[in-house]
Amino acid sequence: MTETALTADTSMAPPHPLGEFWAYFNENRGAVIGFYYIVFVCAIALAAHWVAPHNPFEQYRDAILHP
Repeated sequence: MTETALTADTSMAPPHPLGEFWAYFNENRGAVIGFYYIVFVCAIALAAHWVAPHNPFEQYRDAILHP
């Protein structure tokens, strides 16, 4: 027997669980669009202080309620 026949083939490592999940998940177009939508909404929620820096409880009624 040759030595190459006795060594284990290490080139076929099992796929990483996250990579395998993304491969199956990526096949469903609606799921990917929903995932990106949720990521977008979460990013906007995290950046809400910069998007709307004003206090939501402060109201300027003098500018709106003119006779």
